[in-house]
Amino acid sequence: MADKRPSHLATVTRVYVIVTLFVALIFCLVLLFQFQMDASVAMRAYAGGEGLWAKAQKDAVLSLERYIVSHDEADIRTIAAGSKCPWETKRRAWNCSKHTPILRYRAGYLQGRIHPVDIEYAIPFFLRFQHIEQMARVIEHWTHATT
Repeated sequence: MADKRPSHLATVTRVYVIVTLFVALIFCLVLLFQFQMDASVAMRAYAGGEGLWAKAQKDAVLSLERYIVSHDEADIRTIAAGSKCPWETKRRAWNCSKHTPILRYRAGYLQGRIHPVDIEYAIPFFLRFQHIEQMARVIEHWTHATT
């Protein structure tokens, strides 16, 4: 009758396989965590841009109301200066989707007052997800809002 005990070599091989699987699993989890963090920073940039957009709209309406009452040219200049930020923020989507250089895309973010650290994550996020249905819908809304 043959001995059915596993050999020492088979046990060592199984241990190596288990350790390799754990290392591969940890590596995959680290990559997934990194991707999640990059996406979070990119979404923070877009949320910040939308906040600036909303604030600029509110400020423009208030300046317009003041101009109607006072006819002061300074209010018109305030409207023009305030509208530059949100228009540049929205233009970044056009620049990127038209395959223009990344430096021009980055310049649109900077003029839109997006934090420079966030820009490094927002550009690849946009390029990676611009064709996904939810992101494409947002880009379409941006396009209609700024034309």
